Amino acid sequence: MIITIFDARRIQTYLFGSNRLVENIGASYLVNQALHQWPLEAAEKTAPGRVNPFGEGGPAEPGIFEGGPYDIELIYSAGGNGLFACRDMAIGKRFASNLSRILHERAPGLDVACHHHPIAGNSFKIGKEIWNALCGMANAKSGQIPGTPFTGAGVTERCATGNEETAIIMDPVRGDRFLGASAAAKVNNAKNAKYHLSRFLGKALPDYCDLPLELDDLGRSRGEKSFVGVVHVDGNRVGRSLQEKLLHKGVESSVDQLKAIRAYSAAISSMGSSAVRAVMEQVARNWNPTEELYAGRLKLKRNKRDDVYLPFRPLVYGGDDITFVCDGRIALDLAATCLEAFNDGDLNLHACAGVALVKSHYPFFRAYALAEELCRNAKKAVIDQRDGVGSAMDWHIQSGGPMQSIDAVRDREYTIGNSEKLTCRPYFVRPTKPRGMNDWKSFRNDFLLVIQGHASPGTERNDWAGAHSRLKSLVPHIVKGPIASELVLTEWAQKGYTLPEYCRNELSSGFDGNKTPFLDALELLDFLVPLN
Repeated sequence: MIITIFDARRIQTYLFGSNRLVENIGASYLVNQALHQWPLEAAEKTAPGRVNPFGEGGPAEPGIFEGGPYDIELIYSAGGNGLFACRDMAIGKRFASNLSRILHERAPGLDVACHHHPIAGNSFKIGKEIWNALCGMANAKSGQIPGTPFTGAGVTERCATGNEETAIIMDPVRGDRFLGASAAAKVNNAKNAKYHLSRFLGKALPDYCDLPLELDDLGRSRGEKSFVGVVHVDGNRVGRSLQEKLLHKGVESSVDQLKAIRAYSAAISSMGSSAVRAVMEQVARNWNPTEELYAGRLKLKRNKRDDVYLPFRPLVYGGDDITFVCDGRIALDLAATCLEAFNDGDLNLHACAGVALVKSHYPFFRAYALAEELCRNAKKAVIDQRDGVGSAMDWHIQSGGPMQSIDAVRDREYTIGNSEKLTCRPYFVRPTKPRGMNDWKSFRNDFLLVIQGHASPGTERNDWAGAHSRLKSLVPHIVKGPIASELVLTEWAQKGYTLPEYCRNELSSGFDGNKTPFLDALELLDFLVPLN
């Protein structure tokens, strides 16, 4: 018996190598098919009628580890890889060969690695064997030499996406540029991706709404800030938790351990799916067909059928790794919604998010890399302050130009001397800590929305409505430190501009210790459009 693993390599480059949303959408669909559907198709071609694709919920016959009648059985599929059990090495190699042919024909350019791990004898612990197989895959990937694409001769055109491929066709959508094989496959599968996503979202997507295929259809409004939000969400310590499941010594039976691993994988998948649907429902709730406005402020575009384009598009979904794009002005609220939905008290699982707010024509791969880095920063904050339990998010508004590491940017632009920090990011979403300086809900509801001019709960007036210029004038004082900012805030209070409840006591100088949330709020003052 052997364990055969398929794992996508350089998946971010494949998914986000283009600045056209339609190509990223098609790439996401191809990756999903390559890791979840096509392996089952290749398995059935390898061993017709002798494949168990159902895992824990399969037929009544014993599984392959129990001496059942199968030649190939799905162990689990999650986290960018698929694990299968094969009866012997010959079947495993035919299986891999059949999948390779499918990938070459349907998803050119997608690099999927394969590793076969033999299991010797009849006495083994399935969790330990799966762990050894995963380690073997990691070693195989690190030693694999990447292929070099044929870049063409002097008489051939290059792919317009800049991926160094030789062009093979004209763009079937725009008709004004040449595409290579991988870009053509992505564009040609955009409609399949749309159908797949519509089925995935189900009733969460209203009948009179549509999801955009281009970044320009995300809902930018004339006269408003033209920013796109790239949101990356990733589960906390999911790999470590899976490792604990694999090496759990309290389960004697390999079959019972396999069921526990599959149940854990299914729980992660369910949490990710529920989180994306929760975001979709949050997006849909804020469209008012009567007023023809989104969130009471934004005018959205429509498709040829007159369905409104909602300002949101999932790209990676269905697991603990979630990526979506949206109108930048609603990105933080959607990220918070996703984190609130991605949690499981029984498994003690949460996630963190990074939100890159960039101009619509900013290189997409850079924006995604920034979102990943911000997500890692949020995870570090959770580990440092809450022992890995909880959710946090970090964000950055990138106006243009080359992007340094977020630590370098904050050392240069958000630090006074060697001590005071001009930001409180990341902010915690779960568990909530009412009125905590780093609590997102308190920061958003009790500070940011108040200075935006929204009335505080239980009141009919807001002292800060119409005080936009006064608030903006605080920036040059805040960046000088707590002494300078306290003088200004004291003067404001004497003139009747009292700080919101969120800022009383500890934040009377604008700083709490060596940090301040004021610059975070002032950066978002004209930017964030609140949902609900």
